[in-house]
Amino acid sequence: MAIRVVCPNGHALKVPDDFAGKMGMCPVCKSRVRVPRTRTPDLSEDAILGLIGPVEGEGAAGPGQSGGPAAADGVSSAVKACDRCNREIPAHLHICPHCHTYIASLAEL
Repeated sequence: MAIRVVCPNGHALKVPDDFAGKMGMCPVCKSRVRVPRTRTPDLSEDAILGLIGPVEGEGAAGPGQSGGPAAADGVSSAVKACDRCNREIPAHLHICPHCHTYIASLAEL
């Protein structure tokens, strides 16, 4: 499968996977082009949230109350505040389901 690359002058190129992470020259204009190491799918934050599904208990629990799966065991769920909208979200999430901000520290990764 080929990697699609666009040179600085706008020429669309298809480069073999063997050249991932390397520099090359555009065959049209001879500009230097860096071929990306990995191909990432173009997923919007809405698509990512659709993949992970809705937050369990959202809307059922009031502010400051937990309603996630750990609450059924008698242990309260850990929550954290979103850096952007300041709403409480389950601590295991890295994308805020309210404002779609990515919130993860290096310690969580």
